[in-house]
Amino acid sequence: MAVLEKRRKTGLGDHIDLSQTECALHYLAPAILDQSVNGRTIQRAGNDDPSIFPHGVFPADGNDSWLAVACSDESWPQLADLLGLQDLSDANQTARREQRSIIDEQLSAWSSVRDSTAAAEELQGLGVAAYPVHDAAGTNSDPQLAHRQHQIQVPQSHAGTMWTHSCRTKMSRTPSRPKPRRAVFRRRQF
Repeated sequence: MAVLEKRRKTGLGDHIDLSQTECALHYLAPAILDQSVNGRTIQRAGNDDPSIFPHGVFPADGNDSWLAVACSDESWPQLADLLGLQDLSDANQTARREQRSIIDEQLSAWSSVRDSTAAAEELQGLGVAAYPVHDAAGTNSDPQLAHRQHQIQVPQSHAGTMWTHSCRTKMSRTPSRPKPRRAVFRRRQF
């Protein structure tokens, strides 16, 4: 806040030296408190989510092809119908988690015979959050990532241009661009 106040008064910015660990530690507060008070150690969740089920990555048709799915309570009845699980269409999240093996098996069977993009579009049409999982090459051809300018070309002093990730946050008046790199193997570089 002091830097913002200084900028408001003088028009000049300043340097902030901040530890990323201390800055992000508050995200672990529930786990630290649970360990301190109850003696429970947090377990790895993988692709699971405590508030959404099913939530995970499922196989799609093709070599190393995957589909990410996150199904809310609101969209569950449509997904249950699609998977032939009408008897579970009224199940709340707790009841669905108790049937995890059946639901995951049905969702995997359904997704594994479909193209990941087509499967994602079909699920999105039902209101289910889904998207194909890309490998590194696939990110370059993804229309959403292209629209967000996820990959940008930057000049290199020794090799023309190269592709790199852009800044994840987009600001209308202060677009972020990586700074050009120094020439490789300049004198006294080491």
